[in-house]
Amino acid sequence: MQLYPAILTDSIQEAQSQVVSIASVPNIRTVQVDIIDGLFADNITLTPLDLHEVDFGELSCDLHLMTEEPLDFVYEAIDGNTVNYDEAKNDVITTKVPVRAIIGQIERMSNQVEFLQAIKGQNWQAGLSLDLYTPLDEIEPDAWLMVDIIQLMGIEAGFQGQTFNQHVFEKIEELQQHIEKFDRPVEVIVDGGLTPALAPKLQKLGVHGVAVGSSLWNEEDARNAAETYSQE
Repeated sequence: MQLYPAILTDSIQEAQSQVVSIASVPNIRTVQVDIIDGLFADNITLTPLDLHEVDFGELSCDLHLMTEEPLDFVYEAIDGNTVNYDEAKNDVITTKVPVRAIIGQIERMSNQVEFLQAIKGQNWQAGLSLDLYTPLDEIEPDAWLMVDIIQLMGIEAGFQGQTFNQHVFEKIEELQQHIEKFDRPVEVIVDGGLTPALAPKLQKLGVHGVAVGSSLWNEEDARNAAETYSQE
C-alpha cells in the first residue's frame, strides 16, 4: 500500500522541511499537498501558485483541493508553471510543479465531469474526494467513466489531527462494489486520522494508498514514522 505524506500548511518553509524529511523513505514517490481556501473549511493553506517555490526533488505531488469550486484551482495549477529569465545563464528557466494528480472535494464542485476533463487534459490523474458523511451516490454517473482516483475522508475535511471514523470501513466496501460495476481501474485512497495499526485492515479491503499527515509530522522523526506505513 502506498503512503502519501499529506502536507497542510500556509508556510513554504514548513512544506519544504516536510518534503525533505521524508524524501529518502523507500517506496514514497508522491506527497499530497492540501489546498484549503478558508471557505470550504475555516483554514487557509498554500495555493497551487505557491508550490513552484517548493523543491520536490525526485518526488511528485498530488493536490487535494478542499475549496469552493475546485475547478478554479485546477486552472491555477495549470497556470502555476513559471517562466523566468536567468541573466547569469542568459537563459529562460521554466519551473514546473511535478503534479501527478489533482483530487477535488465534490461537495462544492459544480460540474464533476468538467473538473475531471480539465485535469486529464494536462495528462494528470484526476480524482474525486468525498467528505466523511458524503454518500457515494453523490458521484455523477458520467464521472465514474472518467475518474482515476477516489479518495474517502476518514475525518471531516479541513484540519489534521482528528480521529479516524470507523464508518469509513463500510464505505470502502460499498465503493468496491461501485468500482466492480463500472469495471474500470480506480485507485482508492483513504485520508485522515490514520495510524499504522489501521493500515493492514485498509489494505485487506483493497485500499491502494493512505494520505497521512499529523501522525507523521507530530513524531520526532518523520522518516521513521513514515517507514511504518510504506511497505509495498
